[in-house]
Amino acid sequence: MTDERKPEPGRINVNVSGTSEGAIAAGSDIQQTVSRVTIVGRPSEQELAMLGDEFARLRATIQQTAPPELKDRALERIDDLEGAASVGEPNVSVMAATRDWFVKHLPGVVGAVTGVIVNPIVGKIVQSAGDALSREYQEKFGG
Repeated sequence: MTDERKPEPGRINVNVSGTSEGAIAAGSDIQQTVSRVTIVGRPSEQELAMLGDEFARLRATIQQTAPPELKDRALERIDDLEGAASVGEPNVSVMAATRDWFVKHLPGVVGAVTGVIVNPIVGKIVQSAGDALSREYQEKFGG
């Protein structure tokens, strides 16, 4: 039988040990979600093909939704983004500039553009390029 003491009304007792999650919450009516994605190594050929499919879907979305006067420029930006997310030479600054262009000119597709940028496969590409680039990516896009 355990000895459980009930806290006084309005008082919260917390005992913490052995946590490695980096966040602790104590109180009433608190909900916490911890998400963690572990990315290891370079992306496989299959993952790169999946990323290529994501870019194709993004281009189709732009073809369908962008006004004619912005369509060509938007598709050029996606070409730039795809080049910036390439294995060996990822460019986080170009990724951020592309997102910012869409925020300014085509906000209706910012979610789709951002979804490609924060895709775990892109994260894997960036991580495989080194710690400095990974930190820049995390600063600009979270993670």
